[in-house]
Amino acid sequence: MTTPLTTWICDTCGDDITDAGKALVTWRSEERRGYDFRIVHKNLDDRRCDPEAAEGFVLHTELSSFLGADGLAYALSLLSPGPILGYDDLRVKDFNGFVDLVRRTQTPWYEEARRNWGTEETQHWFSDSNEIHPYTPTVLEDIAKQTRDE
Repeated sequence: MTTPLTTWICDTCGDDITDAGKALVTWRSEERRGYDFRIVHKNLDDRRCDPEAAEGFVLHTELSSFLGADGLAYALSLLSPGPILGYDDLRVKDFNGFVDLVRRTQTPWYEEARRNWGTEETQHWFSDSNEIHPYTPTVLEDIAKQTRDE
């Protein structure tokens, strides 16, 4: 069994990322508002997963910068500079995509469960669920186990 928040799925190649130091979070920006957030392998050795600026992904940072309590503070500062700086503008164009990124980097079992969103079993479990229940770590672990149990 994998330990949550230690393995991510590369959004380019689909392989596991097991070393946060060899991965990036990359995104596009329009009018200083981020969108199309992706977790990818760095372009090292023979891997070419980082789409880079040529494809419009002009912003990136180490995946490790999004992990733990400091990572949550970093992610939230991308969403809004906060009250200390006195800004009230939203800095994210794709709010749902950004929330997905934060869940992938902060919520135990979310990344592992993502593989099973479309399964019949998962859809059946949550057909009458509220918006919170499916994203709790205990429930996400159950969803993630579908892959291992099959």
